[in-house]
Amino acid sequence: MGCLFIASLLLLVVSSIADEATKGQGRKKRFIIEEMAAKHDVLRELLAERGWVEQTNKKNPIFDFKWTWAPDRVGKLGPKSTQIVNQFINVHEVSLKEALIGNLKKLAKQDSTIDLDSFFPRAYELTPQERPKFIDDFHATAQRSLRNADCLHSEALEDAQLDLNQNIGVATTSSRQSIDGDRNIWIVKPGTGARGIGIRLFDNLDTLFAYTDSQPSSYIVQKYVEKPMLIQNKKFDIRQFVLVTGLDPLTIFFFEDCYLRFTSTDYDLSNIADLFAHLTNHQIQKDSPTFHETDIPESQWSLPQFKQHLQELHPNSTDDIWLKRIRPRIEEIIITSLRSWPKKGHRDYSFQILGYDILLDEHLNPYLLEINGNPGLHMLTDIVRPHHRNFQDNMLQVLLDHRAIWSDPKNEQRNFGNLTLIYRDKDSFVGSWMKWLRS
Repeated sequence: MGCLFIASLLLLVVSSIADEATKGQGRKKRFIIEEMAAKHDVLRELLAERGWVEQTNKKNPIFDFKWTWAPDRVGKLGPKSTQIVNQFINVHEVSLKEALIGNLKKLAKQDSTIDLDSFFPRAYELTPQERPKFIDDFHATAQRSLRNADCLHSEALEDAQLDLNQNIGVATTSSRQSIDGDRNIWIVKPGTGARGIGIRLFDNLDTLFAYTDSQPSSYIVQKYVEKPMLIQNKKFDIRQFVLVTGLDPLTIFFFEDCYLRFTSTDYDLSNIADLFAHLTNHQIQKDSPTFHETDIPESQWSLPQFKQHLQELHPNSTDDIWLKRIRPRIEEIIITSLRSWPKKGHRDYSFQILGYDILLDEHLNPYLLEINGNPGLHMLTDIVRPHHRNFQDNMLQVLLDHRAIWSDPKNEQRNFGNLTLIYRDKDSFVGSWMKWLRS
């Protein structure tokens, strides 16, 4: 007991010394970057351009900014510390699939205005409590799928096209049909996994449970969106970066750029075992035999390429489809999902980069697939190199250059480079801004 008390006291003393040292006048700011899989030379360069100096001893508690890959790498920080770190201690509440499902369902119970099914395909943890609910849903969906097989396509697609060109609201029935489809396909994912590892698709209950019950890890199951939007007959998702600078109050910055990640194989529901046709994760696609043979270089598109494609698809639309229809809905998804993040992990000088994976269905309705708490910043392709560099520079503008501006609730500036402050608890500008976008 005495040893534990002494150890705790020493931690507090070291933390206090570090706090005071970081406040020293006349010295250069110091940063620590810990690396595992990705190199962060761009971040080093951007900090050095601001006159910051790298602390080469990674264990030194005296620093002003620390970048690492997991919350348990942050170290002990004093309650009044102004040291900036890139991890909230409870990021798992939104980045782990099983935790996100539970938190979203809890939020939907607390707020009756939230229609979870409208942006998050139905999902279940395969626990003794949730498993019977999933089985019931599987059988009910099977019945709907039989009906959908006869009437899904022509009229629904014509109505959706009319709605788009006239900028009318989303058709709920068509949205549900896009998810359910006519094959009753479900996707299973490890509840704590990442990078596409362990993900499989099933349309048979027995084979699904044979797979999940044989695995050592816990699994979640989610309705597979059977009718996604396709480009060149390829499935894709949108990787959208978000910067969260506080949980209490919840403070969210939206990055104005994003990019698309494609499969390397044509979409084919008759072969759900072919992950190259169904999963867009780069870690999966880079091993595809056709990865370097598609008409989409490196299986990625920039946002301007996508916007041009939308305009070509809908030449009669007078609106910017991305700006007026897709982006506002993605922002609503981001805000709603992050409202489910428990505030107990808040720390004033912590922040988190989140990588949202968003899927569009055939009617351009966006759906949240998952949230990555540690999105890769690898400089691997011509698309992500400028995207990642721009994001990191804008991130430092928010965190270091302009903190005094955005942290002042009375200040009305919302744009910092390509990062836009879209939400802060008790702020009223969000709703009016979204209404302006739709007007």
